[in-house]
Amino acid sequence: TEEDASLSCAEGVFVTNLGSQEFSQLFLGGDDALKRRLLFPARWPNALPATVPNNSGLPEWASVTDTYASWSFPDGSKSGRMSVKHGTPDLTDREPGAYAKFVDSGGSTINAEVEVEEGMKDTIKREGPGFLNETKVSVKGATIVIVYGKGSTESGVVYKHKANSNEFEFEHPNCNTEGYGSCKKGFWKDEFVSYFFENTLSLLDQPFEYFFERRKKGGNRLFLKLNGTQKPSVRLWGRHSDYFFNVKGSDK
Repeated sequence: TEEDASLSCAEGVFVTNLGSQEFSQLFLGGDDALKRRLLFPARWPNALPATVPNNSGLPEWASVTDTYASWSFPDGSKSGRMSVKHGTPDLTDREPGAYAKFVDSGGSTINAEVEVEEGMKDTIKREGPGFLNETKVSVKGATIVIVYGKGSTESGVVYKHKANSNEFEFEHPNCNTEGYGSCKKGFWKDEFVSYFFENTLSLLDQPFEYFFERRKKGGNRLFLKLNGTQKPSVRLWGRHSDYFFNVKGSDK
């Protein structure tokens, strides 16, 4: 892909116009698909290769799935869902709601015995990657991917946050109304809640991260962070399909 020289950006970040092209996944490499590197959207906390266990056989990018090493967590005594925007978090009954106010606590340490299932307890130990305010950037407008527990993973949009602050608010535009979702049972257990932010240019700070900007005018743009400052010669591959097969005639 050719870089657009008219676009200036941070050191090591290269920008290109993609026109109307879009993708669901991005890879870097040659013709051999098995040797291509999977790239990820810019995010915080960063998913660093150093957190992948030695001799595990896992690829460097496997750290993105580690909800302890590469995800942050809130201060449960100050964080919770809200039934209305800019409301007050419910810290007692943990009522369901499409909005939430969090205070990031990702730089602290958790060591607590927690009931993981009825009658079953486990000791949760985790040390976060750092506090949100240490990034010194705003994540307003970013996507938040969040796990509340009980297999409930949801996404939202941050509508309030200022740089150098640990406090932020977000909403679930398509609030989950099934099972333990935020707008159904609203499951919550402080030690289980984990999240990360993505889809904002301000978080593009690690090699092999990217930010994809959709634009109604002027064409879509790709911001790619690489090692070094010289103009790169790379080959990128984009996946366009969102699913692999359709199921017809099933009762479930």
